[in-house]
Amino acid sequence: MVATISLTDFDCLREDYHYLRLGIFNHQPSGVEANERDLNLFSHYFHDRNIDRITGEGILSFLTYLREERDNVRLQWTPSVARELGAGRSKRSTASFCWMEH
Repeated sequence: MVATISLTDFDCLREDYHYLRLGIFNHQPSGVEANERDLNLFSHYFHDRNIDRITGEGILSFLTYLREERDNVRLQWTPSVARELGAGRSKRSTASFCWMEH
């Protein structure tokens, strides 16, 4: 089984991101704003290519896009992506919380 999330669900969950990171997890506003810009770039990548499901292959394609087509303009973001993707446990619990709210 391949783990995927629909782009629609991803965008829906992003709506709560700011509140969760600042309010519940007490992260710094500047870091949250930078993460939101990164997530926006990620979402636009899939929307621009009419890809409706986020898969591991899609994430790798996005990272390749950052490296090759954007000439590492956002090089500092790649480690952030790795940390966020590696934090699957926290994302699943956050997603469960968001689903309960909707």
